[in-house]
This record gives sequence, structure tokens and C-alpha cells, in this order.
Amino acid sequence: GHELGFDSRSRVRHHHPISLRSYLDTQRKQGYWRAWLYFEHPERMKGDSYSGFVDHVQPPLAVMSLALAPSLLMGPLALVEAPVLGALAAAQIPKTVELIERTGDPRFAGFAPMSFARAYARGVGMLRGAADGIAERLKWGRNG
Repeated sequence: GHELGFDSRSRVRHHHPISLRSYLDTQRKQGYWRAWLYFEHPERMKGDSYSGFVDHVQPPLAVMSLALAPSLLMGPLALVEAPVLGALAAAQIPKTVELIERTGDPRFAGFAPMSFARAYARGVGMLRGAADGIAERLKWGRNG
């Protein structure tokens, strides 16, 4: 029965982890809860003003590459993994180039490998969130 309001004067401050491990753990958790968001609000899957298509396609590509990893041991089937990894790697280029051009700082090239790793953390979190969300709905479907 409550309503949310918007105040343009409001400000949000985020804590940003300073170690790669804690950053990736935060990304895993964000992926987990993003899966729950999509269950409740499927229209949000298309992106928003903060994240777009490239951000949304990276976690599924990362999970797909993990699922296909055993194909690397199966000769010709390894050819399936290469395009997925290539697409994931290519997905890092637009934002990396944007950061370098916007700042003029070539050190932002380091964003690409960090973003690549972030895709795996988010993907694993989303996979777990989806599994938990499905289990929750099945549980309520039997009990409710």
C-alpha cells in the first residue's frame, strides 16, 4: 500500500570494492539478483539507461562458454567454443574504446580483461539466481 516517489535532489553513494576478488563477488551477487528482477519484471531484460544490449548479452555468453568448455577435448566440437569466446571478447571492445577515447588514457585498455572476468561472475550469479527463482516458483506452485 505504499508509494515510491522521486526527488531529483536525492543522491546515491555506492561502495566500490577495491580488490578484484571482492569486485567479482559483488558482480556475482548483482547477477543473482538481476535474474530475480527478470522473473518479476521481464520487460527489464531489454536494458535501461545504465546498461544496454552489450551488457546484457555478456553473462549468457560467458555461461555458454563454460558449458561448452568440455567440447575443447572433443576435437571438431571445439569449433563451437571459439565463436562464443570470440563474441564475448568482441563485446568488451565498445566500452573499452569509449573509455580510452573519453579519457585519452590508454591504461583503460585494462578494462577489457576485467570486463571479460566480470561477465563470468555475473553469468554464474545469474545462473544461480535463475535456478533458485525456478525452484522457488515450483515450490510455491505445489504449495499454493
